[in-house]
Amino acid sequence: MPLRTTLLRMSLPSSVGCSMATTAVDNDVAYKAICYAIAPQLLSQEHLGCDTIAILGSARFVLTGLLKKERFLAWEVGEQRLADLLEFSQFIEPSEEEVLFAADLEAAAMATGLQLDTGESLLASVLTTRGLDSFVTGDKRAVEALGCLRDDIAQLEAMDGKVVCLEMIVADLLQKVDPVWLRSSICAQPKVDRSLAICFSCSSETREVEEVLEGLRSYTSHARKASNGLIAPET
Repeated sequence: MPLRTTLLRMSLPSSVGCSMATTAVDNDVAYKAICYAIAPQLLSQEHLGCDTIAILGSARFVLTGLLKKERFLAWEVGEQRLADLLEFSQFIEPSEEEVLFAADLEAAAMATGLQLDTGESLLASVLTTRGLDSFVTGDKRAVEALGCLRDDIAQLEAMDGKVVCLEMIVADLLQKVDPVWLRSSICAQPKVDRSLAICFSCSSETREVEEVLEGLRSYTSHARKASNGLIAPET
């Protein structure tokens, strides 16, 4: 397949490495954390076990557009929460080579009937070339697409065990904070993420913590199987 050959032979920049542990966060997770008003807790360095939280430089514009379009929050509220998130985040500006590799990943996914959006393809490209420690995503389609491409594109092996899905960090947070507060935060915006609304039983008055965790683990297990090793095995 010509596209596959191109991907395997293309010249990529060598890893620049990182002196500090860096976690890349996609726009989907950042947006949902803003809507739920839990970004300081969910995306903190302590919670994610890293020194630096990084988002794409374009995220400020993408997130602004989403907040204005979806209207889950009053703009003034969303604007302030976004500003707070940007305050503790570092920005990733992909190189020309990383942009080209991301475009090839999107084309390869499309050729196999899968969907890989630009934000996720760029962060995957950056992770493989710069040696970032982890990549947090709320896009299950991206996880599946990258997992399907992994066996054919050698560079994606650098992502093995480094992908973290949204349900994983929410489950971890649930065991660190007041579960009533977290459930209230998520259920205040039940349309933001259908999977989380189901796990937290937002249509019911109460939900046991273990039942919530069981639901989150179920979604994580499904994503892990689709990831082809990109999400680390359960320990």
